[in-house]
Amino acid sequence: MVWIFAAVVLCLTVFIPAFRKVILVGVALLVVVVVLIVNSWRTPTQTTSSPPAAISVLAPPRAPPREIPVKQVEVDNIRFDFGAAQGNRPRTITARIYNNSAEDTLDRAEYQLLIEDCELKREARCTTVDDEKGSFYLEVPPRQARDTTFQLKAPPWDEVTILGSPRIKVLITSAHAK
Repeated sequence: MVWIFAAVVLCLTVFIPAFRKVILVGVALLVVVVVLIVNSWRTPTQTTSSPPAAISVLAPPRAPPREIPVKQVEVDNIRFDFGAAQGNRPRTITARIYNNSAEDTLDRAEYQLLIEDCELKREARCTTVDDEKGSFYLEVPPRQARDTTFQLKAPPWDEVTILGSPRIKVLITSAHAK
């Protein structure tokens, strides 16, 4: 709708010389009105003084998490899922995490996950096919255990294939209390 009005004004301006004077006066009035409106918005308003804002008291900084000796965290009952369409490629590993500490609740731990492919001939000979590092958050109260699942990250699934018998190790490298 606006473009029709603009087209009509443009045609009148081009074809009728007297209309050009009318447009010039209209544009000048429009500029004056815009300047007055802008100046009225820019005038300072009266401000009342208010007392300074109170400074909020910040919470005290948290103490760094306490370390739990690695010997007090045990990993056992390791189970693995190869996935339906993955053949001999493990996807997830589930393990039971024991907190043998008498006082501290396990909150977070870093681990190293090793997947080995073992040939069972005369001697058990194993080759490491995956070695990952990671961490998990799991609340395990003192002298209790919880199960957790590790998703394999790297390398891509098609590079981790078990030809013989799998041996999986989860080594806790550090543990933190709540």
